[in-house]
Amino acid sequence: MVAAASSALAWPGVKGRSVAWGIAVAGGWALAFPLHEHIHLLGDTQLRTDTLESAALGTISLRFGDLAGELHASPLDVVANLYVPLGLTHLGSSGSAVSWTCFAEWLLYLAGVARVVKRLGPPPEARIPLTAALALSGLLEVFAGYLDSSGLILAAAAWWWSELLAPLDRDRQAARVWVAGLALLLTHRMGAAMLAPQLWRALGARLDGDRPGPRRWLLALTAVTLASMAVFLTWRRAGGQFRVDLRDLLLSARTSGLRLSAPADMANTLALVSPLIFLAPALSGWRTLIDWMRRGTTHLALVAAAPLLLLLAWLFPVGLSGLGAQRDWDVNTLLGLSLAVAAGSLLALMPRARLVPALAACLPVLVLGAGGWVGVNADEAASLGRVETLASAPGHVQGPQLGHLYRARGNWYMSHLQWRQAGASFDRSFELNPNPKIEILATRSWLMARDPFSARRSLGRARAAGPLPPDWERKSRSYELVIQRMEEAYARAREQAVAPR
Repeated sequence: MVAAASSALAWPGVKGRSVAWGIAVAGGWALAFPLHEHIHLLGDTQLRTDTLESAALGTISLRFGDLAGELHASPLDVVANLYVPLGLTHLGSSGSAVSWTCFAEWLLYLAGVARVVKRLGPPPEARIPLTAALALSGLLEVFAGYLDSSGLILAAAAWWWSELLAPLDRDRQAARVWVAGLALLLTHRMGAAMLAPQLWRALGARLDGDRPGPRRWLLALTAVTLASMAVFLTWRRAGGQFRVDLRDLLLSARTSGLRLSAPADMANTLALVSPLIFLAPALSGWRTLIDWMRRGTTHLALVAAAPLLLLLAWLFPVGLSGLGAQRDWDVNTLLGLSLAVAAGSLLALMPRARLVPALAACLPVLVLGAGGWVGVNADEAASLGRVETLASAPGHVQGPQLGHLYRARGNWYMSHLQWRQAGASFDRSFELNPNPKIEILATRSWLMARDPFSARRSLGRARAAGPLPPDWERKSRSYELVIQRMEEAYARAREQAVAPR
């Protein structure tokens, strides 16, 4: 019913911005509150939620460097997704604080998408439905109580695209593009991939209204960013995580060779993060498609998407982190938005008489796709059923990806204080994906279950798997002391049980 009603956004009567923003606010509120994710299957949100709750209780350090190192977070990510929710916890629970943060990021993102659509130049009556078409995808899940950097990345990238597509007719506009690019880079390290289209904007893609002087300014400012990044990478403490990411990508490439991910997995991921890229060519026709291929906007979008498509096809599914078909969707936020911009620029070239009916036809399809993804993750029973099906069905997921399913199940058991089941799930996850951090979680679970012997076994496996990061090594040493005290207590209890009266 909601999908069918969405075509009304393309009707002639829906022209007022107040009506459109009213629908957007209501939809964003529904995403962030009643439809928020429940079991944290999709990424590292469980770790962030635990960190936020521990910080609210005062049991961990709130220093910027500690939070950034623990969560591998960039500066703006720490501020927007940790400090802001932490401040909001004084007004309510940590869950509502996360939802309010996601709601604010959703409004910021939608405002950026509306600016992008305005830059693409469709007829005025098509701006509202085209904005909805660009925003409707599985990426909406990042605003559904999803405590991760992805929502902030989308918001920053939307505003960066809106500046990148503006005519470079003044030096001030070049500075605006540069500042927006810096903001995107400070939300996540993946933002560095967008320096390629920014360079192409200064050197290659010439849009209507561009002038040589501002283009040279943009080139110089982007070169300053690249030089600063080179200095940043040589600074051991600041550039450490960036170097770790690069090392993991290179090791993954060396391990996998030229083996690409399954075409069906790629198609499913693209259909989830950017379904409009499949619908737009079918709706536009060949003549419009040929004209679109000659446009500078198209070249910008393709330059932005090309390296991200390479990561999707080659490195992400076999990466050392264990990302797989059920988890790589949020890693492709920048790819999804770049392809959505490309599809939107194609639709904007359609004749006025065909564009609005085409949008009215595709909006229900987009709502069904996005709503299905959001809906299943908002239903705890459905999500747990999906975990069990993926874990037990033969041939679906294997190795590290199957290990992540057991880790997600362990997280759910841990959040429901079922410590023995959590420890067993984490142990099984480690067997499939030997990440020592997983066994540290198993050690904690066994300790909470008052089983120091299983805890010692899990801790030994964690240390045998390789060196732990400093913060996790500190945790392991503290767990070692607890295990020793519990073993001594059990030994004294046994002695007292067999001692003669």
